Amino acid sequence: MNYSPDLLRMLEEDEAVRDRARDVVGMTSQFAFLALADPRAETLKRSHYTEELHRWMVELADMVRERTDDEELRGAVDRLVRAFEQRVGEPIGALIERMHGGGSSATS
Repeated sequence: MNYSPDLLRMLEEDEAVRDRARDVVGMTSQFAFLALADPRAETLKRSHYTEELHRWMVELADMVRERTDDEELRGAVDRLVRAFEQRVGEPIGALIERMHGGGSSATS
């Protein structure tokens, strides 16, 4: 997904996609840094991947799908959405641990 010419084009040319992607990267970076600095942080236990956050991520996925004809990119977006849909309600710390610890291959 990261090297898709269509996605790179969207990030360069489409302000809405770029802004949403920037928010995702910022949020993810904050949790990743916290997980590295203090993997047992209370924030990681208290923060959850909520239905609201998932809907917000699906909106980004829909934006990407609408702006591409690349079936490979669409498929990658669909797989990512399905993988995270199964994680709704999980603490962020558990999500990070699952991804880092070699949990489901869908999220690795």
